[in-house]
Amino acid sequence: MKKALITLSITAIAAISGYMYWLQTPQYSLIQIQDALKNKDIYAFQQYVDIDGIINRGVDVYVVHGMKGEDSGFGQAFAVGMVEMMKPNLIARAKSEVIGFVESKSSVNNSMRQKYDEGGVAIDYDIRKQGNIAFLIIDIKNLETNKSMTAEFKLRKVGDYWRVIEFSNLNDILIVMEEEEKEKIAEANKAISPRLEIVQFTRAEKRNFRKSKWSSEDMKLKVYLTNNGQENMKKLDVELDVLYPSGEIVKTISLAISELGAGTSAEFSWVIDLNQFNDADEKMKKLNDGEIYFNARVTSFKTDSGETVALVTKV
Repeated sequence: MKKALITLSITAIAAISGYMYWLQTPQYSLIQIQDALKNKDIYAFQQYVDIDGIINRGVDVYVVHGMKGEDSGFGQAFAVGMVEMMKPNLIARAKSEVIGFVESKSSVNNSMRQKYDEGGVAIDYDIRKQGNIAFLIIDIKNLETNKSMTAEFKLRKVGDYWRVIEFSNLNDILIVMEEEEKEKIAEANKAISPRLEIVQFTRAEKRNFRKSKWSSEDMKLKVYLTNNGQENMKKLDVELDVLYPSGEIVKTISLAISELGAGTSAEFSWVIDLNQFNDADEKMKKLNDGEIYFNARVTSFKTDSGETVALVTKV
């Protein structure tokens, strides 16, 4: 009897110890996050997820990613300053969306929440623990598109539980999403592009000048093009990349053309203001006057019937 009691006591202690250990594992904290989502409990969710910290760092990553490829110098510094001023509003809006997702109140995230609730997403995960830090690796598969991506989150032990503190590979996720969007846009434009590519750009020239001896230097741009199609084109929007001989883009310029008749050739001129504080404009000034290397494309136009033909830019 005593032996049985001792054995039972040891078994109970082992079970309790095991349970207490389980309560302090990253896996247990993740279950609490899952329950918080299921129960739409934002308070429980915030205990195990550092929403403020993740969003603060996430906004920084998002801004840096968004400014990738932008010119350096005064223009970029000004843009960075503007973003810093807007950052509190960006953070507040992002936090509101996260809370809305958890509580199923966000109109933006309703479809995401519905997909999560209805099992439209397959999720598998692994946890790699390193002392008081752990990494949660989540493989997310969209069952509709059959495409997957891997998200990585950092967790830190806080007392007797674990808390998600950082979206570690957010920049990688943004790159994947950007590439997916490009693929969707390219697919959507397959039927539209032929009607826009019917315009042939044959020559472009530039000449620097000053409107007065006290004004800064500006540029006159002249472009020669032909409408090889059979429909009149009105209110054309054009993007023109000025290039170095190597093919590197100096500056992309947006242009507007009032009309280009079917089967006609024409030349159009514009005066382009050059900003001395913009790196690309300074590079433009240094190009030799005369014919320039370029790529150009029509991005939209209107037909005689009023139809708008335009490239898809967002999906």
